[in-house]
Amino acid sequence: MILPCLGRTEIDRQSGGEQFVTVEDSMGVISSSRGNLDPGSEYLLSEPAIVARLAKATLGSKSPVDWDALIGNYDLIRDHIEHVVPGFDRFNERIKQNPFYLPNGPRDERKFATPTGKAIFTVHTLPTETLEPGQLIMMTIRTHDQFNTTIYGLDDRYRGIYNGRASCS
Repeated sequence: MILPCLGRTEIDRQSGGEQFVTVEDSMGVISSSRGNLDPGSEYLLSEPAIVARLAKATLGSKSPVDWDALIGNYDLIRDHIEHVVPGFDRFNERIKQNPFYLPNGPRDERKFATPTGKAIFTVHTLPTETLEPGQLIMMTIRTHDQFNTTIYGLDDRYRGIYNGRASCS
């Protein structure tokens, strides 16, 4: 199943106004991401809207979460993250000022949260997932036909590139 969604370069308009999402890079830097182009279609939904609608449709009245409020104002999502994920204190305040680094003991202090203070490596067997009839596994995939320096396609409509790509090394 493919669920077409807004691209990061498209403006995300919700009931609470224009929204932005946050992203974490490979160095633990949290920054905002907001589009500046009109959406390619009026029927595209944001990723938060897709996930919240699926949750609302699946859980119905069993869930105490106000999914519509979360779709309308992503600050509310960040408020929830702030309460459960270490390093996200004052999330909305901080992200509206500048990107910020998440705390990282190994990076910042060469310290690991283990009894020895050192890294512990383990090997685990991957589980085999067995699904009953009617069950599905959900995942999301985002692509603009490029991941780092690997190019999977020659078109990039966001940048106006068709049948060609420039690559940087």
